[in-house]
Amino acid sequence: DNTKNTSAKQQQKQASAAAAAVEGRNQNAEGIIQLAARDIFAQIGNDSENSFAVRVSYLEIYNKKVSDLLVAEDCKLGVSTDPEGNVLHVVQGLSSHPVECVDDIIRYLRTGASRKVMAATRMNDNSSRSHTIFQITVESKKKVGGSAGAAGVEFLDATRPSKKKKLVATLNFVDLAGSESVRLTGATGKSKREGGIINESLLELSKVIMALGEVSKGNKTARDINYIYRGSVLTRVLQPSLSGNARIAVICCASSSAKYAEETTETIGFASRAKLVKTRAIANEVNEDPSVIHELRRENAQKELRQEIDTLKEQVASLNVENEDALGRIVEVEKKNTELQAALLEKAKAYKQLQNDVIA
Repeated sequence: DNTKNTSAKQQQKQASAAAAAVEGRNQNAEGIIQLAARDIFAQIGNDSENSFAVRVSYLEIYNKKVSDLLVAEDCKLGVSTDPEGNVLHVVQGLSSHPVECVDDIIRYLRTGASRKVMAATRMNDNSSRSHTIFQITVESKKKVGGSAGAAGVEFLDATRPSKKKKLVATLNFVDLAGSESVRLTGATGKSKREGGIINESLLELSKVIMALGEVSKGNKTARDINYIYRGSVLTRVLQPSLSGNARIAVICCASSSAKYAEETTETIGFASRAKLVKTRAIANEVNEDPSVIHELRRENAQKELRQEIDTLKEQVASLNVENEDALGRIVEVEKKNTELQAALLEKAKAYKQLQNDVIA
């Protein structure tokens, strides 16, 4: 469905197998990105009623910093709330590149993959030291004239303004670096620190997945867990995909070796928790009139802020009630302590009087 967001995530225990699942090994063993790209352009080629625009982006999260893998120079990016004030976090300054065929996508994929941070460990000669996200964004609207791309596919002309609505969907292919055990990797120094940061971000992601599972079961509301995305850069970047308006697929790579039984169990546990998350994907219809877009964003920002303020008020009220109960218990304990001290004093006086009577 080209009108809904999708997020495909993988948690890797063996980086080579995990990377191959997403990026593929060669032309005879393609990964899910290549397969998805072929499916996208096949559907575009069979659609005679709409014009399309397809763009790709590629980012890396290394040591809590976000970088653009499709820019030659070292380009650090910021992660913050939407410029219009929305609660969802966005990556500022990420480059977006138009593509017109599968080969274009594969070329950008290979370019970005060559710039990822890699290192050798005892478990893997090419261990990924970062999380990466490859994005494919597809826009479509009724044809009003455009340019013909590869295979006769008609693409949107970005130079021709239009106030018509368009449908927008983004596929996020998330390649998670695997959690690491120093016992198995033998990592030291820089690699050890990198592994610690990787494990920390995966722990925060696991917390988000568990919280979303509670929301799916009705034990919490989405508003109750807004704060939990702030635990790491990874969860902040993934919030738009995890917060509901997306379809999510998780691929976990694990080893059947008894040596890695603990790591395999953790991976399966992560997958089991992810299965509890329920999302509701809807068509992303965008109005291209700037004034309408601004108004809708402003209204949405106000709504999100009001919801967050209400949640904070509830939390403060709960804390006040707990504080009042605690103060009441403290006063009661102090009162009992005073009464006990008075009773002990009376007993001491009586004992002293008894001693005086015996001596007399």
